[in-house]
Amino acid sequence: MTWLTWIAAHPDAELFAVGDGNGRLRLWSPGENRVVAKHELGSRVRNAAWTHDGRRLVAIGSDDKLHVFSGDGTTVERTIATGHPRVAGLSVHPSRPLAATTGNDCHVRVWDLESGQTILDVKEPSVGTTTALSEKLIEADINDMGK
Repeated sequence: MTWLTWIAAHPDAELFAVGDGNGRLRLWSPGENRVVAKHELGSRVRNAAWTHDGRRLVAIGSDDKLHVFSGDGTTVERTIATGHPRVAGLSVHPSRPLAATTGNDCHVRVWDLESGQTILDVKEPSVGTTTALSEKLIEADINDMGK
């Protein structure tokens, strides 16, 4: 048996991204009762999110890469090596094609999803666990590991 590890809903359409423990990402249309796209991320899907405009789907597998797909999930636009040994958090910007990641390397990085380039890389004093992006700010929660 394979456990589902992540579900993300498209912001405007009746479409869900469903990830599992074997690294499979499936795009499911409940209205049509069918899978519209299938992708293999190698192993466990850790996170998935659509940009707020619905133009891109971003997923992270256990390979710690950002997998960027078209909004309908059918096309792979790019794969971005995050540089994190283990990605812990993913968030998307509310209006721009940006995503933020943090991980166990104490870095918070912001990515341009169109170019695949890092536009911000901040070293934190502790391991990052989650991120959030607003129009003007980035928030990263860190775990001080009991210090």
